[in-house]
Amino acid sequence: MKVTFIRHVLPSFPYDDYSKLSMNQLDDLALDIVDPHVKPNQEEKIGRSLKKLRAISKDTIIVHSPNIRTRETSQIVKKVFEQNYKTTSLMEIDDLKEVFFHPSKIVDLNSKKDVNAISLLRGGIQKNLFSESGQNAVEKLSRIEERIAKIHNFILSHKKKNIIFVTHGFLLKFLQLYFLSGITDFSKLHLQTYNSTLNFDYGSGFTLTFQDGKNLTLNQIKKRRQFFKFIKEIPYFVGDNGDDASCLTKSKKLAESLSSHGLKPVFYECSFSWNSLGLPEAVTGLLPKNHLSKHVFLKCRIPETGDLVVLDPTWHKSFGKVQDNEWSGYNNTAISVPCKRIKILKNKNGKAISFTELEKKRIDKRKRPFVDALNNIINITT
Repeated sequence: MKVTFIRHVLPSFPYDDYSKLSMNQLDDLALDIVDPHVKPNQEEKIGRSLKKLRAISKDTIIVHSPNIRTRETSQIVKKVFEQNYKTTSLMEIDDLKEVFFHPSKIVDLNSKKDVNAISLLRGGIQKNLFSESGQNAVEKLSRIEERIAKIHNFILSHKKKNIIFVTHGFLLKFLQLYFLSGITDFSKLHLQTYNSTLNFDYGSGFTLTFQDGKNLTLNQIKKRRQFFKFIKEIPYFVGDNGDDASCLTKSKKLAESLSSHGLKPVFYECSFSWNSLGLPEAVTGLLPKNHLSKHVFLKCRIPETGDLVVLDPTWHKSFGKVQDNEWSGYNNTAISVPCKRIKILKNKNGKAISFTELEKKRIDKRKRPFVDALNNIINITT
């Protein structure tokens, strides 16, 4: 059983660009005083999105919120389905409505000049969501959790059907926390975790696999997260003779683990300067001036979203200007160094190199003083 959540397609003018809306227009939209239609001719975009999400299959019902833009998006989805299947039913449920917020109660534009209303509003919504004093201006987290639990029950009551839910941008953030990250108690939710969620574009979203009432996708994501955490926490060390734990070796270990669970990570390489990482000059001075080193990391297509994401498990701790990465199991991590000239690593046949083909070169004797100093300073710092 497949369950897909997508955001509605682009609304009609002037609501197709939130950055150009006034506070009054944002109020009208958020409070459902206006309920815009969608822009025409978006079937091709939805078709590409549904294919990317592996969401086109028989015995599917399409469920949307009461808003015109989600209803019309559902009708577009139905047209795409009818190119392959004869009948697809539509349903409407209130719990798919956007997270409630009252823009003019969150942001006072009178105290600001030349400021984009939506840029202030996004930060204000986040602040109010996680503040008791802000609960009159935004929907309570407990209420959002209650709505998503009802959506979960809806899924469990339609076990023999595939489902596509058409909803809204802010609610999608909480849906991914619940279904992709397994956070079902929003009273324990932190702002940092909320901020790590994906921002889905119009018509995009994510797909889950359920079997016998269980969210199989959540288990797969947990395993990926565990792989990444385990490998990331191996202390960074540049070495020979099997003791190496550099970017290449750690990326190779992660690629092997992810490949064993059906993913297809690809190795990338870039150039960088060790001077950019905030290391002592006593260390970086052991390299030639303007020297550039190579850094290896991964990119991997995530099956739930269809997105190609960066995975870099290099640093086990933060030090200098370096921050170690955390991974949710489906979003991007940062590249661990300031990169230049990124490229795919290829084998002799010009194809993307596999983890079985990738080998680390022995340390150049001329670089041994730098390597020893680097290993020493990282171990002391961390």
